[in-house]
Order: sequence, then C-alpha cells, then structure tokens
Amino acid sequence: MPRGRLCPPLSHTLLPPPQHFGTDADSVGQLVAARAAATDAAAVVLTKHDAGALKRFFLGSTAKYLTKHCDKPVVVLQG
Repeated sequence: MPRGRLCPPLSHTLLPPPQHFGTDADSVGQLVAARAAATDAAAVVLTKHDAGALKRFFLGSTAKYLTKHCDKPVVVLQG
C-alpha cells in the first residue's frame, strides 16, 4: 500500500515544537490540550506512572488535568 494513502504523511501534520512550556502538571496539561485542539486530534493517549503520593500532591497529575479539561477523548495507559 502506498505511503499516505489512508492518511497524509505524518511530516505534513505535525506542528513545530513549542518554544517554551512550564514544568508543572497544569502547564503541561494545558499545552497538550491546546496541541490536541490545534491539530484536531482524534484522541489524546498518554501513560500514567506512579509518582508517589507526596510528589503527586505538590506537582499534580497531567493525566488528571487532561481527563478533566481536554475537549478531546483521553486514553490513559498504566505505565
């Protein structure tokens, strides 16, 4: 099957990488949600890892943020 027959080649659908983003969970979650909307993604797929209760309390969870705020379907896999 010729490349790109069912969908355009990936190189034509990617946006340039962001120049700057924050490191807290909300900032990363906001960035991912914005990119999903900008690219009209079918869904957002990410892995979740156990960061520990104390770290999660102070840093939050990107997966938790996305499941509450992203307009696209979110699939969270246990990593």
